[in-house]
Amino acid sequence: MKRLNNKGFTLVELIAVLVILISVMMVTIPAVNSSLEKNKDKQLESTKKLLENASEFYVTNNKDRIDFDNTSCYIDINDLVYEQYVDKDAIKNPDGEILEGNVVFYISDYSFRYQDSVDGISKC
Repeated sequence: MKRLNNKGFTLVELIAVLVILISVMMVTIPAVNSSLEKNKDKQLESTKKLLENASEFYVTNNKDRIDFDNTSCYIDINDLVYEQYVDKDAIKNPDGEILEGNVVFYISDYSFRYQDSVDGISKC
């Protein structure tokens, strides 16, 4: 009688390996997704900071056109791109779309903040 070659894995061993792999994936996938979201948030904040810095240069170079008697005014992002204070490719959000909005210049404390909406604020 011939003897069978018993080299290989049993069904129970294969199922055990699959259970271990699935368990590891269930732990790592949410951690990776969370990390990616945090990186997207950091990238968006960096882009906003870049716009705020470019706006500061814009204000410095255009002091004669700005009414410093107001409490605030806004700078359109398109003006920053047009006057080459910032590159159009540098102001994309993490999804690859170009940011729309404005940077508000608060004259009282000489600060700059990116905002989507500038209702009631005049243009610099």
